[in-house]
Amino acid sequence: EMPGKDIITHVHHNALTEQRAHFTNEYGRLASHILFCEFIDNACKALLQSAVLQQPQQVNLPAIEVHLIFSKEHPYLLKHIAVFDAGPGMTEETMVGWSHFASPASQRESANKGAAELRKENEVRKPPFQAGGELGFFGKGSKAAGFYYGECVTVVTKTAGRTEKTRELRMDMKVMDVAGHNWQHNQIQDRKQGRDAILSLSHWRDLHDEKDKSLLALLERADRHSTYSLFIISRIRKKVAEELPHHAVQSVASELRDVYYVY
Repeated sequence: EMPGKDIITHVHHNALTEQRAHFTNEYGRLASHILFCEFIDNACKALLQSAVLQQPQQVNLPAIEVHLIFSKEHPYLLKHIAVFDAGPGMTEETMVGWSHFASPASQRESANKGAAELRKENEVRKPPFQAGGELGFFGKGSKAAGFYYGECVTVVTKTAGRTEKTRELRMDMKVMDVAGHNWQHNQIQDRKQGRDAILSLSHWRDLHDEKDKSLLALLERADRHSTYSLFIISRIRKKVAEELPHHAVQSVASELRDVYYVY
C-alpha cells in the first residue's frame, strides 16, 4: 500500500453558532417568540429536580424570570435576553456538560442530583403540559436557542456551599473566530459577588459605561441569592431584533403563557 497521511477532522464553530436555518416558523408563530422555552424548560427541570429530592416536604417553586433588555434610545433595539431562576444552580460538572456540543441529555443528567428521581416521577405522572421538567422537550437545546438569538451566550450561576463564589462561562462567537481550530477551548471563571466583582471580568466592563444599567442590576440582584442560574444572550442578531421589537413584549408573553398553560 502507498503511505497515507493522517488528518484531523475539525468541526467549525458555525455548526454551533449559526442556528437560523435549524429553526422554522410554524403555524403562524415565530421561532424567536417561543425559543425562550428551551431555557425555561431547563430551569423547570433544575427546580423540579431540587424539589423531588425534598419530598414529602411541601416545596414552593420560585418564579422563572425572562428579561428582554432594550436600548433606551430610538429605535429601542433588543440588546440582551436573560433567563433567571433562583434554583439550585449549576455545578462545575454540570456547566462542563452543558458546554459540550451535541452532548446527549442522558450523559448530562448523570451529573445532576435528582435527575433519575424526576424522570421516574414524570413517567408515572405523565404531565400534560410542557413545564413537566423534561430536559430537551422542545428538541434543540438552550445553546442552539441562545446562538439563534445572539452571538454570545453567558451562564452565571451559584450553588450551595460555595461561600462568596459565583461561576461564569461565556461562549462568544467572536472569540471562537479568533481561536480558529482551538475554538472549543474555554474557561469557567470564579468571582466574588457584587458590582466590583462583576465589572472585574473583562466581558462585563462595558456595562459600566452603558446608559442603561438594567443588566448590571440583574447581575447584582442575582448575586444576592444563595443559589441561582442566569443565562444571558448578548449581541442580538439583526433579524431577531426585528422580530422582537419593544412593543411586541406583551404578545410574546401571551404566547409563552399559552405554551405553559396548565390544563
